[in-house]
Parts: sequence; C-alpha cells; structure tokens
Amino acid sequence: QDPVGTDGKVTVRAMIPKGEMQFDQFRSLAEISEIYGNKKIYTTNRQNIEIQGVWPDDVDACKKAIEDLGYRTDDHNTIRDIVPCVGTRYCPKAVSKTHDLYDLLMTLVNQQKYDAIKDNVIINITGCPNSCSPYRIADLGFRGMRIREGMGSVEGYEMLIGGTGDDFGKKVGEFKLEDCPKVVEKVLDTYIELREGEESLADCIKRIGFTQ
Repeated sequence: QDPVGTDGKVTVRAMIPKGEMQFDQFRSLAEISEIYGNKKIYTTNRQNIEIQGVWPDDVDACKKAIEDLGYRTDDHNTIRDIVPCVGTRYCPKAVSKTHDLYDLLMTLVNQQKYDAIKDNVIINITGCPNSCSPYRIADLGFRGMRIREGMGSVEGYEMLIGGTGDDFGKKVGEFKLEDCPKVVEKVLDTYIELREGEESLADCIKRIGFTQ
C-alpha cells in the first residue's frame, strides 16, 4: 500500500489476473471499499484494482477481505504483475491468444528463484502488430504474430528485452508460443548471474551489451 495525500490514509491494491473479473467479484470489491475505503473503486494501468482512503489500522482487515475473494494484494509492478491485452479472445485484430502466454509465463516467474529480481522486471504482452506500445517499453515484451511452419503457420511472438520509458526494447527473436517460457527463463537466469546490485534488466543490458 502507498500513502495517499496528506491525510494519513493509504491505498490497498488487488491483483486482477489478466485484468478480468465477473460482475459479482467487482461488486464484492466495491463493498469492501464501502467498508474500509472511500467508497470508490479505481483501475490501474496494469489492469489491477485500487481501494483508496484506507486507514492504516484497517489495512490488514481490508487485505484479508480482498484475499478471501481469491485476489492477491502483493507483487504489484513486479515480474508477477504481467499485463496482456485481450488477444483473440475479444479483439478481431489480434493474432495471438495472449492469455495462453500469460499462463505459461506466470507459472515460470512464480518460481522462488526469481524472488530476488521480482522488483526489477516488468512483462507486457501485445496480441497484434497494430501499434500497441506497452510491449516495446517493458523489460520483457511480447508481440503476437504468426510463424510459418510447413504449409501453414503457428502462433508465436516477437520478443523484445530491455525496454524502458526512454528506449524501446531490443529484439531477441521470434518464437513459437511453447518456446517462449524457455527463452524467458534463459534471459532471467542470465540476468541473475550477471547483474550488479539492484541493477535493472535494462541497465544490465546497457552495461554488458546486447548480442542477438
């Protein structure tokens, strides 16, 4: 939770997997805000929910109420806060099932060995080539595409690494869906081995150089 204004109250966040929830779940969060917060619900740019205006003494109870709904209240803006677009599930322009990649990567990054770097890596997934930028400015970014195989094509992703708010990530390659977790694991394990102190992935790449 973070301070809000100068009134001593704080914000409690709920992690919403894939940014999706049912109406009754949303209503339950609204009821929690009515009890502990300022009676409003806020969405974040990482597809999560905030309850603002919570007194510090009520934070634990507010978090427990959220967690009882099945939502996490930690790991915001970390490697485990992956943001996918809706992909082919809802968007006619998409070419990839972004939520499938989300599931594969979440299984990977929830491993304990990545606890040490969880605050230094952001992952964004875009399902099409139609000028959506989040994947370009993430530490690990994925853009949906089709990869030729035999007489047809299979689902795949262009992968970028080292993106920031100032610089686009650098292209690592194009990979089939099922190969993406193996590539990510290699990148993250190498980053853990080579980083200095709390150095971000982007800063680590700038220091050691990038070889495609």
